[in-house]
Formats: sequence, C-alpha cells, structure tokens
Amino acid sequence: MSTNYLQKLAFAAAFCLLFFSSNSFAQSYSFETVTSNYTPLENSTSLNEGITWDDPNYEIELGFDFQFFDLGLDQITLSGTLGLGGLFAAESDNASFVAVLSPFFADIVDRGADTTAYDGLPNSLSNISYLIDGEEGSRIFKIEWDNAGFFNDIYVDNVSTDYINFQMWLYEGSNNIEVHWGENSITQPAIVYDGDPGSIIGFAPRYNPFGNFFIGEAIALVGDAAAPEAILPEGLTDAVTGTPPNGTVYRFTFVGPPLGGNTVLNPHTTNITIAPNPIQTHFAIENQQADLQIETVRIFNVNGQLVQSKLFRNQTQQIAVNDLSAGMYLIQLQTNQGILNKKVVIE
Repeated sequence: MSTNYLQKLAFAAAFCLLFFSSNSFAQSYSFETVTSNYTPLENSTSLNEGITWDDPNYEIELGFDFQFFDLGLDQITLSGTLGLGGLFAAESDNASFVAVLSPFFADIVDRGADTTAYDGLPNSLSNISYLIDGEEGSRIFKIEWDNAGFFNDIYVDNVSTDYINFQMWLYEGSNNIEVHWGENSITQPAIVYDGDPGSIIGFAPRYNPFGNFFIGEAIALVGDAAAPEAILPEGLTDAVTGTPPNGTVYRFTFVGPPLGGNTVLNPHTTNITIAPNPIQTHFAIENQQADLQIETVRIFNVNGQLVQSKLFRNQTQQIAVNDLSAGMYLIQLQTNQGILNKKVVIE
C-alpha cells in the first residue's frame, strides 16, 4: 500500500470529520468602537476589600445566565494566575480548555504595592469592584479596575507612575460585551506593556493555556487602540497599539449563529473560486456571488488540525501559506449560508 494512498485515506477521514462537525466556525460577535463618558461605579462590591493585590484570583457570580459564544456562563473567575490581573476564565465544555474573557491582558497591580510586598498590604490604592445593574431580564454585570497600576512600573522605578481605569460590562438578554475606558496615564508603554505595543484584548470559548491556542471561534483586537479592528486570532498573542483614550468603548455585539449554520454547500453551485491549485506561496479567494458573504477562512491539515484562520474582509482576498509544509489541506469557508469545503495541495 503506497504512502500516497495512506495520505489520501487520512485526508478523507479528516475531511469527513470536518464535513459533519457540529462546531460552527462563524463569528458570534460583531465589533465596533464608540464613545461614551466614563462613569466610575458607585455602591459596588469590592473584591480586594482594601488589600493590595497582584495577580488576584476571585470567583464572581454574574447573577444571571450569559451566553458566551455557544457556552452558557453564570460565573467567571478573575484569574491572575492565567492573565496577570485583567483576564477572566470560565469553565468550558472540554477539560483541556477554558473560556477566556480578556478586557485588558497586561501585568497590572495595586498602586499601593511596593517591591517588598506586592499584595496583602492593608493600603490598597486600586479597588476592583463589581455590581449588577438594572431589572431582571435586562441586567448588566459591571466590573471595574479603579486606578490600577503596572507591575513593571513599580519594579523598575520603585514607584507607581502610570495608571489606568477600565470596566467590563456583560449584558443579560442581548449577551453583548463592552469594555469601557476611563482616565489613564501611560508614560512608559515599553515598560508597562513589557515590550508589546499594548494590551491583549479578546474573547474565546475554548483556550488551551498550555499551548496558547484557541479551538473554534475567537475574537481579538489589533491596530490603533483608539480605533482597532477585530481579527480571528490563533492564541493570546495579538495586541492593540497604544492605550484606549478616555471615553472609548469597545462594543462586541452578539449576533448568534450564522443563518447558514453548518449546512454544507455544494462547491459546484456556488460562485466562489480558490486559485491556484496546486498552491505554492499564496492563493486567492474570489467571491462573485452577491448573496453569499464569506465570514471566516480556515485551513486544516490531513490530521484535521487547524493550521491557519483569518477573517474574510473583501470580495477577493489573498492568503499566504508559505509557512505551511507541502501536502494536502482542506480550506473551509464559513459563509452566511453555510460551510464550503475545498481540497487543495500545497507544493
């Protein structure tokens, strides 16, 4: 039995698995940047209760059921172990993964901390608090980091100079997410962001912290922090550039599953071309069908492993594959009408 035959057999098995997978690859959230006056929380419940914090861990009940992508959440954990003080983890549907909500992935710390004791001191200057606002059916879970400092700032300068204020809101019913940005002063971005251009802001229902990769859907922001764009990331690696200005709101609107769901489209009856095939370094996807909108592009190897994923932004888009090994692959397009699969060869 030839090696080529075994490769084709393995590819066929992976192709069938993807063909009938129950996992939807369409984005569940749309994104926009808006402006609104920042209002500090009042009559909120403090999590640190006047004690300085560094990499805090707090379990918090949302007070209502919240749909996060395709998961249902009623509790989240502010996980300093995983996210350095600005990232939440929640139980996923697979023991190897956690759901992550990252409104501000940066090494933040209480401004009352010092280099001898970053946490546990009774002189907090940076309150982390939350409240549940509104009437049943349309409540909003709000959590705020008030006057948060940065670990590297204190470590390098022995004093807290830079600071930030921000909130994350989760909406009951609509399942929308917002991140609100208040007053900030970042004078040493290279230090406070530890060499990154800014913070990592993103959300995903299935994240593997050991391999730093997502499975299925995810959304992250890149570009100018004043007006970033949303991408389909591979892990907690993509950051915005700079710090969001006071009064900026990042709004993630839950749009639910795509109209097409997991319906498998017939490639012979759709007017979408993928060329060339075989592929060397790049290929182009061209959509000439007005009623069909491509949302995401994913590439799988013969073992069914996701090796590349991108949001589709134009009617024609170039995809680089020069970092992929030669072999057979499956290109999967999630559209508003369903899933379109095409086998290709990379030389």
